[in-house]
Amino acid sequence: MEDRSAKTVAERWSVLVQSTLQEIQFYLRDLHDELPMKTVHQLRLALKRLRVLLAVLEQTRDGLKQVITLQKSVNKLFEVAGILRDAQVRRGLLEEEHSLHFLLPEADKNVRKAEKRFRMHQKEIKSSTFNFRKSLGNYLLTLDQDALENAMWYLQLKYLGRIHIRHGIPEDENLHAIRTALKRLVELQKIRIEVGMVEAMTARWEAAKSMAQEIGTWHDHHLLNQYMTRTLRKKGIDEAHRNHVANRQDIQQVRRLELEGLINNWVQETRKAFPD
Repeated sequence: MEDRSAKTVAERWSVLVQSTLQEIQFYLRDLHDELPMKTVHQLRLALKRLRVLLAVLEQTRDGLKQVITLQKSVNKLFEVAGILRDAQVRRGLLEEEHSLHFLLPEADKNVRKAEKRFRMHQKEIKSSTFNFRKSLGNYLLTLDQDALENAMWYLQLKYLGRIHIRHGIPEDENLHAIRTALKRLVELQKIRIEVGMVEAMTARWEAAKSMAQEIGTWHDHHLLNQYMTRTLRKKGIDEAHRNHVANRQDIQQVRRLELEGLINNWVQETRKAFPD
């Protein structure tokens, strides 16, 4: 077994970038014939990790020019995979709404449309797109722990600054932005541990992970409500079905207020725990 204790932080960072790229390549190959929701989700998790790894490198000296091309490829694949994932999740949630099963054919159509878009993008990806370039590997080995530490602290403060309830913008956009920031904070913490850096706020990030999952559930149901409202309006469906969706929206509204309270409490507690 490889002796990880003999590695520097920069070497461990290089190993993590390389293994994440290999993971993305593996999932892309696995998605060659079918597009199961679980594998699409795993691909997005690997892409999320790589996005944070590259975001940290972007903050280092000369880092942007080393990662910008790869960042563009990662962001585009993440977007296309996200559209597919949303369609698949929405279809799965609709399956649980027995009185609205007549909407499933439309949901299936949307999944097929998202699958087609994903397939088209897959064909555009060059075989070398997610290779670990030698130039990037050489650059990583020039970085010292302080450079990476400073970059991570900058991003941590940046993401923390995005976690607050803003009024005057759509509620789903606000919660989605907060969820993204929370997940990036969690990913930063996981990366710190993986490369052997000290992490003193693990409990706060565990709470952030749980909260991000709850916001994610809320967001999935919010998107389903929007989809059902649009589809029912087009189909001119009777009042009983519209009332069913309205009841769901009322439940979502109550849950949104609960989440906002959780977010405010988390921010206050995290500020107290933050190192001076």
